[in-house]
Amino acid sequence: SSARNGSIRQATDSPNARIVRFIHEKAPRVMPDHLTKLGEGLVEVSVIATLIKPEWGVAIAAIPYTFGGIIDGWDGNLARLLRLNSLAGMLKDVQADKRQEIFTAAGNSLLASRRGNTVAASQYAIAAATATLPALLRATAESRGHIVSEDASGSRVIRGIEGGIGLGLNKHAGIGNTVSALMVAGNLITAAQRADVALRGSASPHYRGANNKPKFRAEARARRNTLLPVSIGGLA
Repeated sequence: SSARNGSIRQATDSPNARIVRFIHEKAPRVMPDHLTKLGEGLVEVSVIATLIKPEWGVAIAAIPYTFGGIIDGWDGNLARLLRLNSLAGMLKDVQADKRQEIFTAAGNSLLASRRGNTVAASQYAIAAATATLPALLRATAESRGHIVSEDASGSRVIRGIEGGIGLGLNKHAGIGNTVSALMVAGNLITAAQRADVALRGSASPHYRGANNKPKFRAEARARRNTLLPVSIGGLA
């Protein structure tokens, strides 16, 4: 838990915990994996729906896409509540997160291409190719016992918001150009910062502490190994 030190996570943890307790009381058969799949499914279906009906982008981004992103934040809370925390569950969650990020960026690229905006289409494509790099390099740093900041321009929360803006306002070329550029810059800057921590450890200005417990480092290695094929998929 010491690696998940972001202020965004701290600010949203308490409301999420209350919501998850309510879900468990009303629907005790709901498991963390169900929430993981539901969150990813809503995001990906939202992207497909926007490709079919781009003029509905605002409504789709505001309701099912956003709701999918919110649900995606509940699976970990439910796992902790039910004491079902496991490496396998964590790896499923990580894979789901990255698949939907790649899918969203690729969908935005296709939307921009259909509207003749080659700048945004190219930048969203690069965003899809680099979406996994911040998490991959974070896992690499943590596998060496180094903690990095979770709050960064290339963090999952920021990418999710940018992806929703891209879907909702896809008809505005200027917004598409700006959002896609921010996604690429966030991915690359965050990846570079975390790579610096992985390589230089405490000498890096982006280093946030150490955790050399064998379990922590082993779980980080497992995340890194799980993310490698997803990264290759994003590049493809």
